[in-house]
Parts: sequence; structure tokens; C-alpha cells
Amino acid sequence: EQLLMKPVKYLYPLEEWKKIRSENIRQKGIQYHMETKMIRKDNEVIDVDISLSVLKDRIGNVIGSIGIVKDNSQNKKMEKAIRISEEKFKRLYEKAPIPYHTLAPDGTITDVNEKWCKLFGYTKEEVIGNPIFDYIHGDEQEIAKSSFKEKISSKNPYTGGHERTYITKNGEPRVFVIHDFLAFNESGGMLSVYSTMEDVTGRKKIEEELQKAHYWLDRKV
Repeated sequence: EQLLMKPVKYLYPLEEWKKIRSENIRQKGIQYHMETKMIRKDNEVIDVDISLSVLKDRIGNVIGSIGIVKDNSQNKKMEKAIRISEEKFKRLYEKAPIPYHTLAPDGTITDVNEKWCKLFGYTKEEVIGNPIFDYIHGDEQEIAKSSFKEKISSKNPYTGGHERTYITKNGEPRVFVIHDFLAFNESGGMLSVYSTMEDVTGRKKIEEELQKAHYWLDRKV
């Protein structure tokens, strides 16, 4: 009773009503799944999904329309929450104090964070789209490729603790301990590999110096 004979445009915010009118639904005759907003009795504006069908008489004159309205508010809230969560993750990823890289199932680099770029001396644009193996020391490339294939086929969501020597842009070798986290889709297909890298170059040099010192000490004894 409260809505009977009232113009339907009063159910929509002005800008949304203009958007609906611009779709020329009368000429098209039908419109499926248009996302818009409507105004509740308490003046709360909610997100909706509407489908409209124009009604015509026998000679083609428009005599009305039928609309199906689906409340889309919860979906929009979920989308917003997911978007905020993704933005937070992205910031954490970018600003992490350790280098990160993300790989496609074939080993192609799809993303690196700021620490990775700083350590290796490259920009994102220089490395994204290239195989990660291009940045691994030549003596370890074949082993790395074989190991990567084994990780993919094993479908183990985590593998870590293995050392790998990489080469920076200026040719400096650096040793990292790699931790790989694998993401899969619902059918078990591999989506991405997320890798954290702990730079242990300094520690390895100290270990080598200690080994040399022990060697000479043992010889003197």
C-alpha cells in the first residue's frame, strides 16, 4: 500500500536512476543483472542486482515492466572485506624485511617485492615475466629446474630450508635459504609458488673462514 502508484524512480538515488534510464531498457526490452543501488524505507542505501523486462500490448506499446530485485549488500560487503584484505597483504608483501618472489607453475616470475629488488639490483619491470632460473648461479640452474618440477608434481603445500646461490645484477653471488609455499585450485591444479628468501651470504662466509682456520690449526698441531 505504501508503494502503490508511486513513481519507481523514488526507490533509487538520483545518480543511479539516471544510469538506469541511460541503458534505454524500453528500447532493448530486457536487462539482466544490472548492479545498482536502492533506497530502503529507513533511507538506507543498499546494493542490489536487478533484472528488468518491459511489458508491451498487442501493438507494441509499452504498458509497464517487471523487475526482479536481489539484495546484493552482503556480497558487496564481502567483496570490500576481501579487497581490504588483499590490499593489506600486498602492503605486507611489498614492505616485508626479507625478499619475496611469486612464480607461475612454469617458474616464470609474476611478482617480486621491494626487498628482492634492492638486494638483486633490478626493478620489477626488468624481472617479471622472466624465468627465476635466469637469476640462479649457473652451476645450480639444472638442479634448481629439476627440484622445481619435483615440487610441482609432489603437490606438497610447503617445501623449505634448501640453500640456493643467486646472482645479482652486478654479478655478485649471494646465498639464500628458500622457503616455498604452493597454492592450488579446487581441482588440485597448481596456481602459484610463493617463496621467501633468507640471505645467509654473510653467515656462509664466516663459516668458510672458520673452516679454513680450523684446517690450518689442525695442520699446525
